[in-house]
Amino acid sequence: MPDVYSFAGFELDPKNYTLSQNGQRVALEPLVFDLLVLLVRHAGQVVTREELTEAVWQGRFVTDSTISTAVKSARKALGDDGQVQGIIKTVRGRGFRFDAELTSKSHAPKHPPMSEPALRPILMIQPIQADPETALAGLARVLDARLRTVLDRIPILQIASRQLAEIPTQQRREKQGITLMLEVQMFEIGDTLCLELALDETAEQTQVWARSFEWGRAETDVYRILQDVVSRLEPAIWAAMLREMRSVNRPVAGPLMLQAIGLLAEKGWHKSSFVTAQDLLRQAVALDPDEPLAHAYLALLTALGHRVGIQRDDPELASKAIAAADRALELDGNGSSVLGIAGCALADVGELDRALPILTKAVDVNPQNGQARTALGSALMLRRDYEAAIEHLQEGLRISPADNRLGVWGSILALAYLAQQDLTAARIAAAKACAEDDGLYMPRLVQAGIEVSAGSSEAAQRAVRECLRTRPNLHEKEVTSLLGQRLGTVVWAEARAQQGGTHASR
Repeated sequence: MPDVYSFAGFELDPKNYTLSQNGQRVALEPLVFDLLVLLVRHAGQVVTREELTEAVWQGRFVTDSTISTAVKSARKALGDDGQVQGIIKTVRGRGFRFDAELTSKSHAPKHPPMSEPALRPILMIQPIQADPETALAGLARVLDARLRTVLDRIPILQIASRQLAEIPTQQRREKQGITLMLEVQMFEIGDTLCLELALDETAEQTQVWARSFEWGRAETDVYRILQDVVSRLEPAIWAAMLREMRSVNRPVAGPLMLQAIGLLAEKGWHKSSFVTAQDLLRQAVALDPDEPLAHAYLALLTALGHRVGIQRDDPELASKAIAAADRALELDGNGSSVLGIAGCALADVGELDRALPILTKAVDVNPQNGQARTALGSALMLRRDYEAAIEHLQEGLRISPADNRLGVWGSILALAYLAQQDLTAARIAAAKACAEDDGLYMPRLVQAGIEVSAGSSEAAQRAVRECLRTRPNLHEKEVTSLLGQRLGTVVWAEARAQQGGTHASR
């Protein structure tokens, strides 16, 4: 099979996951890239929607609208459209056909040796093992498809095709670039459903994470299982990807971007982690100016530094965040990940009229995008639509990984309850947010605001002490930007009193 396909000024390299036009890289979402590869490899033939579903979406249920959106994105990347259809044609009632003239070439393989760190993490999910003679077989098939769908939301990570499971273990990294392998076993003990998961790194062929889960028979709902499993599995995948990328000893955009993305989830929201992550993202952008995720994440971190006051010494933060978000959306205006991240950045710098439709589209494209869900809820908070904000924040927290980000979004949820004067729900949400990260100041600051609103001065003082423990150099802008001017002024006065008045506002 050819390594590179050339057509109409484009070069498509399936092995290296690149599409370029006249030497310039063209950004594509992973699913859209896989769809284009499938059509190119069957050039001149009609590929049915059923064949697309099986090959690109691994047989899981998708709507005609989802397929049409992916085809539209592929056409847009090629300068094609639904009216002209010069490259990808719709064959009404049958499917789609790639019609451009192709040339192809092969080159010497450039597979890295086993000791070489991969530059793009790829996860192989082994078929879930369950007794085929029991009712578990059907549940295993459904869970397998849904698990692939949910994990596909992780930015940068590629989910390997099911067909690769037949390749011998020792060849999976060397010949296919597989960096991680997930094995799942399902069985019953009496009335208890059991799942055992193991995550392996192929570089050293070692198990890096394993966990057992149990549910009663009445709890064996697929969504409950997915929520419990993915919330614990996703942070383990992030940690494994970070270890792999940190072993890359040369400047490459993908590994730098992945290190930046994982840094805040791993270290929490602190100025040092913000500055380090931004530096990594700027390096990634310089190395690959056409990578939309790098621009989107740079926009998000810059906007967050502006909103919560962590980086208050740069008056140009807002304009820098908008410029980075604009570039990300220019490169990829249809992918849920880019839409969710860039939309969140725009909301954080006050561009709500732009941000809300962008975030709504991100959720429509991928309802499992927890980042987009929580960002949409946060944006609706700024619009004072608290009921809708709570709904999206609750769902976003439910489907998000169990890492430090839950502390941030849980703080926003607590503020939404506080805005509705539901002090009981606000206290519960804030306490949960505090439990997610012992070193995060935001939920403790929110706790202080809740107790001030409740008239509980002693509890407010305790919350302020905890906030100062996690952030001794707390600044007035950080307090008022999160709690608002009225409530923030009261909490800030208590913070200054506890600091002995030495922390003057600057």
